[in-house]
Amino acid sequence: MRNLPTLLLLMFLFFVSIQAQENLLKNPSAELDDKSWKTYGDAKIEEFDGNKRFVIRNGGYFLQDVILPKQSAGKYTLLIGNGTSERIFSDNDITDHPYLYGYLMDEGKIDTYLQGQNTLWKSNVKNQKQCLWGIYQIPEKSDRVRFFLNQAQRRGTERDGSAARFDNVGLYVFEKKAEADNFVVNFCGRNN
Repeated sequence: MRNLPTLLLLMFLFFVSIQAQENLLKNPSAELDDKSWKTYGDAKIEEFDGNKRFVIRNGGYFLQDVILPKQSAGKYTLLIGNGTSERIFSDNDITDHPYLYGYLMDEGKIDTYLQGQNTLWKSNVKNQKQCLWGIYQIPEKSDRVRFFLNQAQRRGTERDGSAARFDNVGLYVFEKKAEADNFVVNFCGRNN
């Protein structure tokens, strides 16, 4: 029991450090409608469950280019956010589901594709909120991230106009992968 104050202090410091992490995206929760985002196709801001959301239908998408902080090489970038879909995940069909996607870039050329991991929404419950995320090491010359809010499509499956929704999206840089992993646990626990 004598270590309880120390443990509580460490937990508090960890929570404060997670909260203080800077989100490199501008307008990450659509409070300013689509300001700071480029929109393509059927991509707009709509109200859902009382809050503004990024909403995509029929293969539209949002994107934002973000300059990385200096000396980011070797560090880890985290793409994260919440997603919901009107179309359920059945028979492993990803069509119309929200997914986070991106590129690490060097002077406009793609160094690394940011995909896979836990960036795709998969649920058999319509509009179930899920935390989406991926952690990627930053190559030596990468100086920016192109961050996408996308809608997946399986080859051979037609789109049906279902909405993919995003909220509380973020792009972060961490010194160590373990720091990014801890942030994911905290963020997903808090936002789901």
